[in-house]
Amino acid sequence: MAEEDEYVLCDDGSKVKLLDNDIEDKEEDRTRVWSVLERYYTRWYWVSENRDEDLCVMRHSNGICVVTLSEEHAVVAGDDDVTKVELREGFQEPKGKRKRQGTLVQEESTLCTVHTKSKSYKVRARIRGVLLELNESLTTNPALIKTENFDQGFIAIVLPKSQAQHDCVRSLIRRDDYVLDRQGRAEIDVSQHSDKDEAAAESS
Repeated sequence: MAEEDEYVLCDDGSKVKLLDNDIEDKEEDRTRVWSVLERYYTRWYWVSENRDEDLCVMRHSNGICVVTLSEEHAVVAGDDDVTKVELREGFQEPKGKRKRQGTLVQEESTLCTVHTKSKSYKVRARIRGVLLELNESLTTNPALIKTENFDQGFIAIVLPKSQAQHDCVRSLIRRDDYVLDRQGRAEIDVSQHSDKDEAAAESS
């Protein structure tokens, strides 16, 4: 995010400092970014069957949401390199303090398509609201969506409509539940593979 974009004007007129990138040392910078995220944002997750659509929505206390790939998404957790990120077309930047005439997104609205060397992934919003920003940096440096997904590799910033502030995350789960869900699915996968191996050995 560029320096002039560090602050985002919210629906109530307040400003939120999203990410701080003024520190030259990368490890110290990463520590400060996580400190900001943990202090001001609650992470909510969309969980998919096979990690191809796992998403993280970082919601600020005033309602603003930063959408990014989860740490367990197949792109982030896998070994495949990202070759291209195509942002959705037709994005209209909202105007004024009330963010009128902006692009509205629904849960199933596509924000971007991520291409790797072997597969392509559609990324959906999973929340409803006004699309404040699409991360243009991903078009010139697509690897960011994989290596810096909680920092410079964010996908979009969405401001839920006032009437949807409290239910914008109704289809998402909290981080602790997401971790448990992923662990449970991993154990099931291991068990299934083990059963298949045993069946193959018995038939041979």
